[in-house]
Amino acid sequence: MGDRASIELRYPAEGEWRPKGGSVFIYLHWLAHETPVILAKALERGGKGHDDYDYFAAIIMREIVRAAGIDDDMSMGVGPTYADGVKWVVDLKAQTIAPPDQSSPWDRQTSDTPISYEDFLASVKNGKDYGYGL
Repeated sequence: MGDRASIELRYPAEGEWRPKGGSVFIYLHWLAHETPVILAKALERGGKGHDDYDYFAAIIMREIVRAAGIDDDMSMGVGPTYADGVKWVVDLKAQTIAPPDQSSPWDRQTSDTPISYEDFLASVKNGKDYGYGL
């Protein structure tokens, strides 16, 4: 069954390198319950590097690998589309995180209202329950 989540990293359209923008999805098979902590650790580790989207995406991936363990074959995936599980949205330009919508646990692709990186980090540190294991 798993404890699944997907993190959508939304990239903005910017200049000749990213003329259309787009998203990258990170699939977590066993880590839905740890997703808020993983994202909070990435925010702390990223410091002020949040403006470098690819750098910040790499920090998120490193935190996922740390949480999953380097040798676990079934822990994660990366792709261009939503895979499965509760959906988190990280808007790299707006610097917001939208957690899963707890009011509709069966609509797993719906995310809640975005909150700023700073407010999200503070909420995780204060023990906010984001519906782990929805």
